[in-house]
Amino acid sequence: MKLTGVDLFEDAPCADWDDAHRERKTWEAAGYKAPPSMDIAQKNAPSARLVKSDAGEFMEATEETFDVVYLDTSHDEATLRREIPAALRIVNAGGILCGDDYSDCCNGASGWGVDRAVQALLPHHLVLFNRIWATQT
Repeated sequence: MKLTGVDLFEDAPCADWDDAHRERKTWEAAGYKAPPSMDIAQKNAPSARLVKSDAGEFMEATEETFDVVYLDTSHDEATLRREIPAALRIVNAGGILCGDDYSDCCNGASGWGVDRAVQALLPHHLVLFNRIWATQT
């Protein structure tokens, strides 16, 4: 089995950050944990291939296919509406497309839009633990 991880691996505001967090310019200044680190990720998954890239751009450009694609990038509806079709293109038939942050921790209601994008583009999905969404291709 091969595992490929795609991330920007940078300390910059993400598309789903609100203006107040974006103005702080870094993950830690915005009150988040340390930014994603390629070195730490590689130590946690030494056999994985890590790619420093925008996930959407990677999925749109790659010729590879995968049995499972897990989306966990920006949590806004617009990003997911762009990434889901790109991911469907690279998931093998019978494979799994899934992700998290279906709903945030505010009484099960999503303020991000992940749920709206998944509902619109993947009408036959499952939701586990009110957070993880999945569909079989």
